[in-house]
Amino acid sequence: MLYLQRSTNRPNPDILSEADSRFIQEHFNVYGGNLTVEGQPLDWSAIEEIEVVVAPHISGAAGWFVRKVVVREERYHVGLYSGADEIVLPNLTLAVAKYIVACIAHFAPLPVHYSGLPDFTPTSESES
Repeated sequence: MLYLQRSTNRPNPDILSEADSRFIQEHFNVYGGNLTVEGQPLDWSAIEEIEVVVAPHISGAAGWFVRKVVVREERYHVGLYSGADEIVLPNLTLAVAKYIVACIAHFAPLPVHYSGLPDFTPTSESES
């Protein structure tokens, strides 16, 4: 089982593009005691798992057009799980997805199980 590797470095939102920074401000608010995702408060210690996947694509010419012309880069979904609750942030840029995962790795006081893309973020086999 893989876990997020704890990080001592606080993620820097200043490295995000203006659009990515605006998205973070509107959808993912980090506070010392908790986190607010899409308006839903979530205690840091309640986060049990995080999952990162590549957003699915529509096949055919329309899917190619959207992928290559409209968004111009791969998009990602990040899911946060707490007991039976789940919050999914869909269609994120790589920078936003990495920022969110880095925030969880830095602020979560308990081990957080990681599933998803290999080599996306530092992980460890143990809970420490």
